[in-house]
Amino acid sequence: MGLLSYNLLATVVASLRAVHGEKKVDEEVSGYLIANDVRMNAPGLDVLVEAEEWTARYGGLSAEEMAIVMLTLARHVDLRRLPRRRPG
Repeated sequence: MGLLSYNLLATVVASLRAVHGEKKVDEEVSGYLIANDVRMNAPGLDVLVEAEEWTARYGGLSAEEMAIVMLTLARHVDLRRLPRRRPG
């Protein structure tokens, strides 16, 4: 489960970097807040969206098609909601 979670986070961060810029994401975005957002929202999505709907929508996509979906979704992320804390 840990490896799956890490891969999910890495994929989300890579999508954000591709859209918003590597430097901006690395310096300004909290990986903790991304993971927390997933943790807090996943149970609600499980209730609202049946597994079959996820499979029907995304299950047949190629890696290239899924990458396009990820980049499209990343464009809608407001990075101000995921601020990295400054030390001190």
